[in-house]
Amino acid sequence: MTQFATYRGWNVRRLGGIFAVLALGACAPASPTGTGTGQAVQARVAAPAQLRAVPEGYQIAQSPAGVIVTRSQPPFGDAEGAEAKRAVQAWCGTGGVASGPDDYFQNGSWIFPGGCK
Repeated sequence: MTQFATYRGWNVRRLGGIFAVLALGACAPASPTGTGTGQAVQARVAAPAQLRAVPEGYQIAQSPAGVIVTRSQPPFGDAEGAEAKRAVQAWCGTGGVASGPDDYFQNGSWIFPGGCK
């Protein structure tokens, strides 16, 4: 049986491997340009609703009912769900809107209950 040097009961050979992996991980900084490691982290973090840019000519709000979008002039009609969805897609960003059969029209607004992805 091969004996390895131990330190307080830990196998020193294994500890060396663990420290090598940790040291290599520290060498990969998050990129401020939005590429590499920084981009992966950035993609998982959604912008808070109050910081999102609303496309011109629309009003968009997050509510308990979902994301509500209205158009300045003229108000949306019940056949204009595609335009409303495009506005909300732009507002939600890279994840987009969770659109589906539960989306509905009410009083000149389109409501997307799934919110942003």
